[in-house]
Amino acid sequence: MKKYMLLLIGAGEGCDHTIGCNRKWVELEGCTSIEDAVAMAKIMLIPTGDPGHETSEDLDRIASGRVLEISDSRLLDIDTWQNNMRKSKYEKEKRVASENDMKLIATLKEKYPDEFRGLGVLKP
Repeated sequence: MKKYMLLLIGAGEGCDHTIGCNRKWVELEGCTSIEDAVAMAKIMLIPTGDPGHETSEDLDRIASGRVLEISDSRLLDIDTWQNNMRKSKYEKEKRVASENDMKLIATLKEKYPDEFRGLGVLKP
């Protein structure tokens, strides 16, 4: 079953947040077509004066609106994705640190060969 969503975009620049700032999503329940959803969205935006409902001043702050038909959606497994990203970052940092350590050891071997000879890391 298709769903219909109304995206309202506010006038102006918005705020300092990065996700969903100055935007509002509204599910248009019970709609059977995109035309039906557009008609419902227009009715929803009519100010009623009821508490919690948009007023004429609120409508002035809306720059645009878009009705979207959603025929399919997938839930993102954010926890798994974040854990995989953290693991990948940790493994990369560990690999880079190891490479840097090996470069440092090679530099120290060249600079102080006598000290490394007694440790068995340089052949006599």
